[in-house]
Amino acid sequence: MISIFNLLILIPKFHSFVARIIQKEIFINKGKGHVFQALLTPTKICKWWNAVSAIVVPKRNGIFTVAWGPSIDSPDYIIISKIKEIVQNRLIVLTSIDYYYKLGDIPFHTNLESRLTLKKSKNGTLLQLTSTGFPDDKIADDFYKASCEDWEDALQSVKLFLE
Repeated sequence: MISIFNLLILIPKFHSFVARIIQKEIFINKGKGHVFQALLTPTKICKWWNAVSAIVVPKRNGIFTVAWGPSIDSPDYIIISKIKEIVQNRLIVLTSIDYYYKLGDIPFHTNLESRLTLKKSKNGTLLQLTSTGFPDDKIADDFYKASCEDWEDALQSVKLFLE
């Protein structure tokens, strides 16, 4: 996940936005309340996402920040976002997503928004992800591809953690 940024920090920045979209879904054999709490509880986020730290203020205009690396004192990678919208056990929308990477910034501007929707499904929950705002420039191809893989890994990790 992090290694892609080693390549990207060497390329000049561009500011183009066209909607590349990531859409994924996964069935989790737990109720919506359990899934919702796993997505917003810092200790749970750290477990399923293998993070060293998470800070979440679960309210509209709250924050959602997660850090990875060898220690909390020296993180390699941090995602900082704002909770644009939140509906108990149904919806989390993250926006104003910014990245900190120890080796440098990504070489382009993003306008990312990630929407996590929880729907009751038979004996569990269907967790749906829609992530938008990826630049359509070739410079962002590797970042987009890595984001697709990272979201797939994250959804699988939530499922494994809860089941």
